[in-house]
Amino acid sequence: MKIVRLFLMSSLAFLALCGVAAAAEVPPASSSPPAKVTAVSTTASLGGSLTTFSDGVQLFTPVSPFSVSDCPSGWFCLWEDANFSNRRLQFQTTGFWQSLEPYGFLDKASSFYNNRGNVSYINGHTDGSGLARCHQAGGAGNYASEWNDRARAVFIATWASC
Repeated sequence: MKIVRLFLMSSLAFLALCGVAAAAEVPPASSSPPAKVTAVSTTASLGGSLTTFSDGVQLFTPVSPFSVSDCPSGWFCLWEDANFSNRRLQFQTTGFWQSLEPYGFLDKASSFYNNRGNVSYINGHTDGSGLARCHQAGGAGNYASEWNDRARAVFIATWASC
């Protein structure tokens, strides 16, 4: 019995270190806010174009390559390609699963930066059901093969650890 308990605790510690949360540790699946998300405005600049949606999410399409420092403080950012390049989608609204579908970002995220003081999650289902990957505050990088181009929803949390 002690060996089984030790094995289970070791497995949970390993999952926590890998940034993978078990279903019970993931924010609950929930319905999205307003059913229809629409583009409210698009602003063009020398660097690219910024589209703001009715729910506050912003999509930046660059003219030139990005860097991780382009993610504003207080936001969770996803990039379409590895090494923080191509389109960037950024979130800051907390408390519910936000589908990536309205922004044309379903199964497209390849890199991330959680430029917030709290954790953020991605999920392979638009409603937040199933397993999720937790991102610690300040975490940044490219997604490994198990999450690359597989994110379908984002949850911006109000708590500090996974």
